[in-house]
Amino acid sequence: MLGITGLVGSGRTELMRAIFGADPSHAESQVFLNGQRIRTHSPRDGVGTRMGFLTEDRKRNGVILPMSIRKNSTLPNMRPVANRLGFINQRTERSLTDSLIEQL
Repeated sequence: MLGITGLVGSGRTELMRAIFGADPSHAESQVFLNGQRIRTHSPRDGVGTRMGFLTEDRKRNGVILPMSIRKNSTLPNMRPVANRLGFINQRTERSLTDSLIEQL
């Protein structure tokens, strides 16, 4: 787990979003995880490296409030629950969410 602290306006949020891949970084930088260089150009890349990102304003940027916990929990990775046309298999989604709850 990595946390960054700093004063408001110091760039801590922007730094973490860039490391995770949520925002493009225009600075020359290198990020290493367990000795391996990683490149994150999108949140999918960040998740692919087993990173997670907890936004400081979870109510505004972390969830879609009108949607259920089940829907919010599968949003970061739709591959297991959606077919190639984008239709969601609700049985698979329920099973996946139940598994996540068990792990928690």
